[in-house]
Amino acid sequence: LTIRRAVDADQMESLTNKLLLKNHPNQKFSNEGIALSNELLTWLVMEAFNRAAVEAECEKDSSTFFSQDSVQDEELSDSKTGTKLVIESKHIQSVAAELLLDFS
Repeated sequence: LTIRRAVDADQMESLTNKLLLKNHPNQKFSNEGIALSNELLTWLVMEAFNRAAVEAECEKDSSTFFSQDSVQDEELSDSKTGTKLVIESKHIQSVAAELLLDFS
C-alpha cells in the first residue's frame, strides 16, 4: 500500500513545530529536534495506516469468507485484481492501543 503525501517536507516540519510549541509553549526546539520529531510522527502515521489497512483487509476477507452471497464472492475476486481498500476510523481505532503500546 502506498500513501500520497498531501504536504511537502517543509510544511510537515512547520506543522510539527506548531504541534510541539502548542504542547510546550515556552520551550525552544532545534531544527534537528523538529526534523526528528517530524520523522517520528510520519512513521507513526504510516504504521497506523498500514496496520489499519491490514485490519480492513482482514475484515473484508472474513465477511466475504463467511458470506454465502455470490456478490460478496465477486468482491473477493475483484480485490485480487486491484479493488481499492476502504480504511475507516473503526479500523484505526482497533489498532490504536497496540500501536501506542509499541511506541511506549
